[in-house]
Amino acid sequence: MKSLVAYSAILPLCLSLLQGCTALDTPSHSKPSVIEQLLLSQAMEKSLYDQEAPVIPLPVDSTIILDTSGLAATHHSLRESLVAWLGNQGLSVQEKEEQARYRIALNVQAVGTEYGLSFFGIPPVQSTVIPVSLPELSIYKAQHLVGYSRFSFDIFELSSGNLIRSTPWFHGQTYYDTYTVFFFINFRTTNLVWAP
Repeated sequence: MKSLVAYSAILPLCLSLLQGCTALDTPSHSKPSVIEQLLLSQAMEKSLYDQEAPVIPLPVDSTIILDTSGLAATHHSLRESLVAWLGNQGLSVQEKEEQARYRIALNVQAVGTEYGLSFFGIPPVQSTVIPVSLPELSIYKAQHLVGYSRFSFDIFELSSGNLIRSTPWFHGQTYYDTYTVFFFINFRTTNLVWAP
């Protein structure tokens, strides 16, 4: 009987130490990491160069100006990817509106990365009373990073201001997952090309 009481007291204590948590959040640092930059740029490439990606319905050699006001300032390289893709479509991207015949406005629904964490084990413990720290002991840990892009284009004729056409949505998704099992067995899965 005493052993049953002892087990019933120890079991909740052990279960409280083996904490599990799941979170989905965007990291709050100002500069994206290398992995996040790769996730974003390759998600954009997947959306643009997909076999089923829509085409811009303008004649070859049309002069355009690209309005990317929907992109954040940190996504400057994505604007350059769009300019290169439009050039591959046979369009000439101009810097000044006076030199262009059409304006292509970028409608961004989502461009960014998401971070998810699943953890089962003992988190790192720092003691303020006793100067001893315990490292993280992961029975199972999964970190998920997802890059996503979803956008469309509105095409306007500059002389009249009329909307010519809106393209269907372009969308691309990339992922980079790392796992730890039984404290030290690590592996990863990804659809990135040349992932570090």
